Amino acid sequence: MVQSALLRLGISEGYTDGTKDDMDIPLPAKSSVSKIHQDGLRPVWDPAWHAIPKGILLKAVQDRDQRNANLDTLPAQFIDIKQEIRSSSSKVKGAVDQIGANIQQLKADTRVISASLPSESSLEDINSALKTYYAPYLVILRVSGDELDLETCYVNLAIVEAPAQRDKEKQYLKEQAAVFHRIPSFEAVERANMQSSIPLEQLFNKRRLRDGNEDIPKTILVQGRAGIGKTTLCKKLVLAHQTGLWRDRFDTVLWIPLRQLKAFKAYNLEDLLHKKFFAQGLKQEGEALARGLAVSAQKGRVLFILDGLDEIVTDTQCDEGIALRSFLRTLLRQQHAIVTSRPSGLDRSLLPSIDLELETVGFSQQNVKDFVAKVLKPKAVRTVQDFIQQAPLIQGLVNIPVQLDVICFSWDSLPMDGPTITMTGLYQLMVRKLWCKDALRLGKTAGGKVLTPQQVIELAPEDIDELMATELQHLGYLAFKGLKNNHQIEFDAKSLLRALGDLREYRATAKIGLLPPQLLEMMKQTSFLHTADADLDASKSGPQQAWYFLHLTFQEYFAATWIAQHLQVKRPHPPAEMMTVEQAKAFVQEHKYNPQYEVVWWMVAGLLDGEASEEFFDLLQGPPRDLIGGRHQQILASCLNEARARLDTTVVTRLDAELMKWLHFEIQTCHSNGGRSMLGCQTSFPDALLVEKLGSDEDADVRYSAASVLGKQSTLSESAILSLINALKDEDWYVRYSAASALGDQSTLPGSSIQFLIGALKDEVKYIRQSAASALCKQSTLPESAIESLISALKDKAAFVRYSAASALGNQSMLPESAIQSLIDILKDEDQHVRESAASAIYNQSMLPESAIQSLIGALKGEDAYARDSAASALGNQSMLPESATLSLIGALKHEDRNVRASAELALGNQSMLPESAIQSLVSALNYKAAFIRGSAASALVNQSTLPESILESAFGVLNDKATFVRSSAASALGNQSMLPESAIQSLVSVLNDKAAFVRKSAASALGNQSMLPESAIQSLVSVLNDKAAFVRESAASALGNQSMLPELAIQSLIGALKDEDSNVWQAVTVALHNQCYSLCIALPRLAEDEIVCVYKNHLFPYSCRRVMSLHVQDNELCFYTEQGLVRSGPIESDKQKIITSTFKAVQHEAGIHA
Repeated sequence: MVQSALLRLGISEGYTDGTKDDMDIPLPAKSSVSKIHQDGLRPVWDPAWHAIPKGILLKAVQDRDQRNANLDTLPAQFIDIKQEIRSSSSKVKGAVDQIGANIQQLKADTRVISASLPSESSLEDINSALKTYYAPYLVILRVSGDELDLETCYVNLAIVEAPAQRDKEKQYLKEQAAVFHRIPSFEAVERANMQSSIPLEQLFNKRRLRDGNEDIPKTILVQGRAGIGKTTLCKKLVLAHQTGLWRDRFDTVLWIPLRQLKAFKAYNLEDLLHKKFFAQGLKQEGEALARGLAVSAQKGRVLFILDGLDEIVTDTQCDEGIALRSFLRTLLRQQHAIVTSRPSGLDRSLLPSIDLELETVGFSQQNVKDFVAKVLKPKAVRTVQDFIQQAPLIQGLVNIPVQLDVICFSWDSLPMDGPTITMTGLYQLMVRKLWCKDALRLGKTAGGKVLTPQQVIELAPEDIDELMATELQHLGYLAFKGLKNNHQIEFDAKSLLRALGDLREYRATAKIGLLPPQLLEMMKQTSFLHTADADLDASKSGPQQAWYFLHLTFQEYFAATWIAQHLQVKRPHPPAEMMTVEQAKAFVQEHKYNPQYEVVWWMVAGLLDGEASEEFFDLLQGPPRDLIGGRHQQILASCLNEARARLDTTVVTRLDAELMKWLHFEIQTCHSNGGRSMLGCQTSFPDALLVEKLGSDEDADVRYSAASVLGKQSTLSESAILSLINALKDEDWYVRYSAASALGDQSTLPGSSIQFLIGALKDEVKYIRQSAASALCKQSTLPESAIESLISALKDKAAFVRYSAASALGNQSMLPESAIQSLIDILKDEDQHVRESAASAIYNQSMLPESAIQSLIGALKGEDAYARDSAASALGNQSMLPESATLSLIGALKHEDRNVRASAELALGNQSMLPESAIQSLVSALNYKAAFIRGSAASALVNQSTLPESILESAFGVLNDKATFVRSSAASALGNQSMLPESAIQSLVSVLNDKAAFVRKSAASALGNQSMLPESAIQSLVSVLNDKAAFVRESAASALGNQSMLPELAIQSLIGALKDEDSNVWQAVTVALHNQCYSLCIALPRLAEDEIVCVYKNHLFPYSCRRVMSLHVQDNELCFYTEQGLVRSGPIESDKQKIITSTFKAVQHEAGIHA
């Protein structure tokens, strides 16, 4: 009774129902209390706390909130307790006075401590508290359970460019796949330029922002697919600041997973900071820390990392989410913020203006090699690297960190025949390897005995599947249900319990057997389910925790096992929420073109056997059938790649023949691809078919196409590379050229191939020498022997060999000085193309040695006009020119040779930050009497993205210059400004009527660089689609294509322009319509038959061969699947359906295709 009475006061430590000695309640030493009083209340993480003896004072300080609530009632409670104690036991009578004294001391000490609490904490205290808070979170765990150094977790950030900026860098975008290999994903980020990457430490450097201004980014959006490294990026940002980075810019970095906002129920900044970061200590001190941090944020000294915008969008869209949405907007509008999100689920309406948009693109090829070398022993390193190199499809997986980690963990199970493994086979292998680890963790038994590690290792694959059958069934159903539920990848406690309940009900109905009572907790201990708060104890999961699969592709794999299981059986399942075979087939038919299920269908094809496998392909080939065709063939090729070894050879032969028919149809139809097949460029397209055509077909055009298609494969098999090397000797020079280009498109040719090409540089046949140089051209890193051979080839008798050698050298980012000097020497070559190639090679060297710069400055003053022109071009690519070079270039603007002037204009224009003196010189030159000087000055101003208003006004005036090329240059200079005032836009619109075609073209291009044009400007551009000059019509079409949304009138005009006889115009129109996919789909039923043919041949089919675009009829509607999802046309008349269907089929039948 005494103890229960004391418990009501919160006093129990040191008390028992024993003797008086047992009831002594120790107090902390006075020296300890005095120290706290003298120094002020120290933070709870301060070592001084741990020096104080355990007792009432320490407990009182730690439980301050509870004591404060009881302080006012203590006297009354004490009287009641005193009477209760005296009436109950005489033994404790002597302790009562001591307890009373303790209580009075407690009240006094608590008041002193409370008075000493700061109202606002110092920056040092805030960062110390945050460092303690973050410590357990800044850890990366491998699937093996080992910790991984954050330095080994590479993060690559690619800039997502605005359309105008991207157009200027098209030549670099062609090399995107050279460094990064990626499997297809419905979460692809548009316009990510993998050549424009930003090192983490340079994230807040001054740069050109999305609006065109030069400044330090304040609001940064980082997109990335699931599992690509967004959370790792957050951890690295926090750690970078803790170790000293950006301390001059930010006092503090806050990482806030947005999914937790709803759980905290904190809708103001101070409240959130307190609950999220400082809730573990004293309330008053936590409030002081939060208050100090909020003040720092108001001053713009806090960087907010707002992680997972896509994970909270749904919570803000219901009535209960109004307050949450409002607070989320407040967070997103902090002065400095980095926002992360998956592309799917991103609500841009919540975002403020974005300064910089990035994509996390996963590991580069070099990152993959470095990671493998760091986490594995030498023998294992060789095994994994050989496996990755031999298996082309695998190279699209390993850029995702967690997938590479699992492959490394499974290194001793990898097959020796890497090239033949399928994606499904690899996932089966990895899943079984992880099941072995989980079987030991879960204490799995056989014959009533717990399995030993050695017994688990010796289990056959089918025995592993049987051992983990219950877990496999649960994960399969959970994965499938998530994908079916709007592609859900995070599961809260309710979702997990609901899935488990469905399975229990089904098993009870089917009389299969009961599930283990602890199955859900067991599942949380497997390698495949992780909590969204992975660094917390999973046994303490609360309602705010979410669970997700190891990676999206593992969820897709388990969903595929569930679907395949239901397609494989021949008996209907008992009723519950499980599927019958018929329901499973209907599901495949409904979703076979949905890009969210693409990888699932690959794996279903790889899991099925025998008759079920053939029936699955019948489902793919059956209704509803894609009317366009390209998308269907993509899916068919990928599924066939997974199932080829399991299918009957007659089925494989029939499907291969269909693929080749469609490939020929594309080559014949899609002239804009230059005779190359984008369908054949798919990684899953069987290269054996292409190798066969390359080596044996009698038609040179077919051999050329086969070589071209092989060149677009991101990774080639050894047999394909050998075939291409042999094709370098083909009798048809166009085939040789195509083979050389195909080899050159491979960023990492094996050493034996490079040595063969080096030897071929000395071949007696000049065409072979030229082809070899071309093949070496796209190798980003060549050995020294290859560089020396190419330098020698610069003196070859054949001009086109010298040209190819110079081009190959130009693609090396760091050339030795001897190579640069050799290139400078041939700037005087008698052949113009050789001179151009040498100039381009020098131009591509972004860091020229001082001696080379001086040689180029000297060439500016030489007698050779072309050498002067080339020197100016080369200097223009140097990001920071010395003042002497800048002055020489300005002087060259007045040169009598127009080629020299043009190169000087370009060189100056490429300097994004010209000194003010240079800009003023150029502005002054706008008033020169000589027209060519005025034009040169205007052109040199083109690439200055942020010109002062006074200079812009000068450019407005030049729009009315008497000289045509001066007006054209002025329009171009204005067009490079990303945010033009309305007056400038109206001036450009008026110039669309200029009598000179080149001026109209420049005005149209300038307007196209404005992403949001007023309706009047769009109407003017639509009118220009009828301009007499083809290149003006082309510019107008491109300008319209850069608008995110076009009115229906503009769409109709672009469709009409598909009939334009000029190939460049209809190509520009096609590209423009690509960007208006939604509007085009909706407009299709309203088109005339001849317009439908144009749209199909010039837009829909070519687009469907390289992107996501399918069309089928369902419920009297046209159903389009694009990257953005399903688009329905709305109800259309049956005769319109027949016209569209018959028109498409007529075009296909003409090419010999009868789908």
